Amino acid sequence: MRFVRPFLALFVAALMATLVATGEPPARAQSTDEAEEEADDARERVDDASGLVDEAVENREEIEHQLAESISRLNE
Repeated sequence: MRFVRPFLALFVAALMATLVATGEPPARAQSTDEAEEEADDARERVDDASGLVDEAVENREEIEHQLAESISRLNE
């Protein structure tokens, strides 16, 4: 127990020295504007991804249709 207190005091002192040296805390709050911009960017990425998925589904349907026609011709 005696070793914990000096270690804890040293840790707190090192943390305080870091805060004083940098001039600002290591973490900062995000502003509302930044959060809204990130949310808008995320929505755009979702829309882009959704469009790619829709395109892939259409391509798959076309390929399945072509495959069915090919199998049908082979059976004849």
